[in-house]
Amino acid sequence: MALKNVGVIGAGVMGSGLAQSLAQTRHRVMLVDVSEKILNQAKQEIRKSVRFGGLFQKGQRAADPDEVLDRIEFTTDYQTLESADFVIENVTEKC
Repeated sequence: MALKNVGVIGAGVMGSGLAQSLAQTRHRVMLVDVSEKILNQAKQEIRKSVRFGGLFQKGQRAADPDEVLDRIEFTTDYQTLESADFVIENVTEKC
């Protein structure tokens, strides 16, 4: 089964990095978190990371941050995960 749509729960450092990697390999990603603020921070970090990574792409076409971000749906709605082929959880555990 080919995974085309991947859900990522948790938009912290690990979750946003995973969403970026998946989007750069042409997957559609639903990045879900409980806070719009955290999602906005993740979007900015992904944009910076893709741009920074482009500095090291000698001889290759650098990834376009807008194209990568277009493959990621940033949402607080867990219902979007219904269309995911696979879901990965990266939520902080608090006791």
